[in-house]
Amino acid sequence: MAEGGCVSPGVTLETALSGAPSDEGSSFQEAVSSGTTSSFETADDPAAVAAIVLPRRYRVADGGELLRGLRLGKFLGAGMQAKVYRLEVEGGKPSGRVIKINHGDLGSKILNNNWVWVGMDREWTVGSQLRLALQVPETGALPGFMAVHDCVLRREGSCSPGSGPGGCSAPPASARFAGMVMGELRGWEIYKRIETPHFHNISYIKTMLYQVFSALDRAQRALGFHHADLGMRNILEHYPTLWSEVEGGEAAAAALPRRPGFTCNADGSRLPLGPEVEFKIIDYGLAKLSDKLAAAAGGRAGRQQQAAVQEMMQSLKLNCRRSGAQLEIEARKAGVARRCTWLAGLCGCNPAAHKFTTKAPPLKDKALRVLRTLSMGRRGGGGGGGGAVADVERGEQERPHRFATVPQLPDASCDRGGRQYRRKTKSPIETLYRHFWHRKGDVFHLLLNLALALDARVWPAQDEETVEDLISLVHHVTGIRMSASYADVGEGEARNLLGALVCMHRPHVIGGDDDDAPTLDARTRYGRRARASLWLKRWYFRIKAHCLPYNSGLRAAEALVHPFFGAGGVQHAPLPAPLAAMGLDQMLALGEAGEAGKAAV
Repeated sequence: MAEGGCVSPGVTLETALSGAPSDEGSSFQEAVSSGTTSSFETADDPAAVAAIVLPRRYRVADGGELLRGLRLGKFLGAGMQAKVYRLEVEGGKPSGRVIKINHGDLGSKILNNNWVWVGMDREWTVGSQLRLALQVPETGALPGFMAVHDCVLRREGSCSPGSGPGGCSAPPASARFAGMVMGELRGWEIYKRIETPHFHNISYIKTMLYQVFSALDRAQRALGFHHADLGMRNILEHYPTLWSEVEGGEAAAAALPRRPGFTCNADGSRLPLGPEVEFKIIDYGLAKLSDKLAAAAGGRAGRQQQAAVQEMMQSLKLNCRRSGAQLEIEARKAGVARRCTWLAGLCGCNPAAHKFTTKAPPLKDKALRVLRTLSMGRRGGGGGGGGAVADVERGEQERPHRFATVPQLPDASCDRGGRQYRRKTKSPIETLYRHFWHRKGDVFHLLLNLALALDARVWPAQDEETVEDLISLVHHVTGIRMSASYADVGEGEARNLLGALVCMHRPHVIGGDDDDAPTLDARTRYGRRARASLWLKRWYFRIKAHCLPYNSGLRAAEALVHPFFGAGGVQHAPLPAPLAAMGLDQMLALGEAGEAGKAAV
């Protein structure tokens, strides 16, 4: 149990899935329940924290068993730090979750080191706090954000029964952060639509920005959330319901108009996958929670809520259990210096106490960082706990296990003195990055990214007013003014050497008569005005926006009142105002009471 009683005793695995039941993870819950000795029920508390502990020699591959009834499915892709697999139940049915596991090689360890850059554990900790603060209890949905669930730990060393507390050897086995389980998103990154030169759907831009800014506003009010890397590559389309899951959906999908740059790309690909779409913010690796932003967006209530969430998530210890065995997880500070005094002085750590190849990345105060297992049995629990641990060690050592707990919000009895908010120690590279983006918020970052992609576009003439509102919003925040041209459908019939998607020196729509695309309903495609100086203009935009921005720190709530979204503006004060609005009624009441007292005397 955590110090001060801030964390509740570990609950059994059967009641510890993070969050309330949802359609997104129902198959995942069924899969885990099929492999447990008792029925698996999710906790009503969305603050549940779970850890999947992998054996030391566990091999990550397609078809590998993660938990009983749950396997690694299709390989979805890989980056420099990690690779992603779809999680499937028995029979190949999707579970609604994916697992992201780091490569485990030397390069991955260097990139995931919090001194070189930022570790993947940062994404899990920030995502867990977002889920705690913003998850809808009734449905388990997390509007506007990718859901982050279990963390994945890989054991280092072994724990032999009989030699240590609770039947474990001393020193106890440890584990390092290896990945996380996330909600599966069915869609594409928005840049794959917007950056194509024939894109001209201003309604898509408006809906996307409206959803993203609304999600940012909720996160800023609740936690002071700052993504710090919010661009088009970190926003995904998500279709909660596919056409195949809707009655008559296949016929509706076939009836969709195939209009290049509006409903699909030029080759007819990337048609909508379902009748409804959500836009999700992903990748919280560089995100941080700012108490100043929470106070500015949500006032005192927002700052108090952020402090409560941080108090809960920065607890030093968590007790997790499964099937009678207990896993005590403790976060420890791990440095990066190894026999290098100059490096130790640079990062502020002691080389004798911290290693470069750490078993757990550092824990900073804003959330749980990486974890370390201290024991696998109930400390001082007699033969029952030790026997359960012995069975696990002997018979199930090569199988992953899942442990979970439900931490509680801190109360007045918590010992907050030992866990006060401390200044986070950043790596030199991260320090330079944050200094470059200092006082530049997520709204600025996203609008600048859009301006670089949408400048010099040709738009339908009927959308001119909406496009001009977007240009006004971008100019108000970034200080740069996009150029746009307008044309009617069917205007322009000539081709040029650069193809049918580019308008050379005139704001016309180039007509297309491609014989290889007979399924496209619209033969006329909107394009982009091509100029030799376009790349120079983009660099001018970047330099001007960073050096001379207008309102780079604009919050999401302030952006939502712009006429581009048609929200109706702000509420104006009624005139004239009564004295009660200025608190003078209380002063008058006190004055009358004083006069009455004097008269009585």
